[in-house]
Amino acid sequence: MKRIDRSAASAVVLSAALILGLAGCAFNDSDRQGPSEPFPTSSAVELRERSVEIQQQVRDLIPPESIDQKTSDLPKIGEKPRLLNSCNSVIEEFDNEAAPGSTYYSGLFVVIVSPSSSISQLEQQIASSISANSDWEQLTYTHENAPEKQTWATPDGFLVDIYVDVLADKGRTELVVRVTSPCFVPEPPYKAGDEI
Repeated sequence: MKRIDRSAASAVVLSAALILGLAGCAFNDSDRQGPSEPFPTSSAVELRERSVEIQQQVRDLIPPESIDQKTSDLPKIGEKPRLLNSCNSVIEEFDNEAAPGSTYYSGLFVVIVSPSSSISQLEQQIASSISANSDWEQLTYTHENAPEKQTWATPDGFLVDIYVDVLADKGRTELVVRVTSPCFVPEPPYKAGDEI
């Protein structure tokens, strides 16, 4: 995971700390007395459905004329099972301690961009549409070697990454949209490593 520059980090860390704290991740607190409270659980199925809903919202913003017909050969949104990933590997970014068994769901979809379309114009059009039609916050990467992607944070804690992948060996350009949930402790029977 790449860090964003400190100019944007304070807002992101605050948001992430609140999200992770409320959604199944606890801060270190050596001064706390008494028994610890149980970590709240969330429905993995509901968070997956929310990711799929957000993916569809972004998909609906992509102009049909910008999409190559070969896209129909790719998996549809939500069609392919995805893993529940452990939060332990990402919590270090925020100096928090992951709740036991906490996970996150990250779903994605891909469209093949029409050869006649301008990639930069398409990316700008999507960004403008998101700004005009949602209350998502765009996160800005300003550090050296910053990733070439748009990242948006939804009010309910999902991160939306939008980026271009040029596949020279296949002679095509893909637009990838990945929607990642906040960390959560899944309700049984789900656990980290399960497909959903």
